[in-house]
Amino acid sequence: MKNVILRDMSNLVRFGVSLKKGLLEKFNRLIKEKNYVNGSETLRDLICQKLVKKAWFEGKEIASAITLYL
Repeated sequence: MKNVILRDMSNLVRFGVSLKKGLLEKFNRLIKEKNYVNGSETLRDLICQKLVKKAWFEGKEIASAITLYL
């Protein structure tokens, strides 16, 4: 199971998303495969990944860390 990081929830905004049935089924499989707590966590992670990738390709400075387990 993923490590759960407690966050300040006061800045969260709820919104609705419409998806085709097949895409929703794939999304639900991703949640289970990656052991996400819920769809909101999954969507936040996917959005962050996309924004980091976009910034990288635009040549912006990106901070990251790599952890090695020996």
